[in-house]
Amino acid sequence: MYTYTVDLIRNSNYSYLPVFSPPDAPKPPSVSVSPSAEIVEGTSVTLTCSSDANPAATYVWHKMNNQTPVSTDSQFSFKSIQPADSGEYYCTAENRLGTSTPTNISVDSVNPASMQHCRDVSTWTALQHPEPLGTQGRPHLPQGLCHQGVV
Repeated sequence: MYTYTVDLIRNSNYSYLPVFSPPDAPKPPSVSVSPSAEIVEGTSVTLTCSSDANPAATYVWHKMNNQTPVSTDSQFSFKSIQPADSGEYYCTAENRLGTSTPTNISVDSVNPASMQHCRDVSTWTALQHPEPLGTQGRPHLPQGLCHQGVV
């Protein structure tokens, strides 16, 4: 026996029309990582998995070459990501009608010590080095000197 999902959609006459959604096995999931920028060791990272399915899917996250699930939720979070956490992860979606093909995502953390370091911006002022203003009214900064995270 199959169960159909019924949604009521309001039409232009302000009456409601039933819309039937037939049961469906999960589609291959879409996966994402947040933050989407470079992942820095020690920061929080979240992997998210979603799939269209009826009834709703449940999710399983694995690290590649590891049979033990790392999460059975649509989101898998690292509170403080470490180099050992780097690697390929994959998510599958499943419901009583089937299991999706897995979708992979790569996670690579960067050690902050290996990132380019900058000299303290307070040692360089527009008065000491009268240069034309750069973008957003800031002076052009010499190579290796950071201002608000910009080299």
